[in-house]
Amino acid sequence: MTVHIYADETKENGFVLAAAMVPASRAAELRALIQSLKLPRQRRIHFTTEKPERREMILEKLIKTGAIETLIMDARRIENPIAARRAAVGQLADEAVRVGAVLLRLEPDGPAVVTDKQTIFERLQRAGCAETVSYSHIAAVSESLLAVPDAVAWCYGKGGKWLRHAEPLIGKVITLGG
Repeated sequence: MTVHIYADETKENGFVLAAAMVPASRAAELRALIQSLKLPRQRRIHFTTEKPERREMILEKLIKTGAIETLIMDARRIENPIAARRAAVGQLADEAVRVGAVLLRLEPDGPAVVTDKQTIFERLQRAGCAETVSYSHIAAVSESLLAVPDAVAWCYGKGGKWLRHAEPLIGKVITLGG
């Protein structure tokens, strides 16, 4: 199965990167689903601004597809935010290699884009996959599938009932920094 990965972070209580793994064969279908969930004049689904009822409904629809598995790179034990991001993005690249991903898309975070690209390139190069994995940063308004890791990262960062709601979408949690 060919896999695409879409990644976004939360910085609530420390750095956490969520990476939604989507079968390439289902990407268009899932993109259409997310588009259908947007409200009129809504440019993107962003969990921070959604009402609780909508969050629950969106999560239910994503879970119902049975097509999404999200990896969590939890770097909250790393106090330095730059080091935390670098560790999480490096682990993301390693996981992309592990699952045989061919596409990796990240939500950009300002000045971190340059470091992200360098980290990903170094990890892919070391694994001999620099030519087989396409990676880039893209805004969520241009790639609706970034709504998935946004939702899961937000829920993971909030914990409690929100984490319980998102658990069916989470396949693996990797704790970084000890």
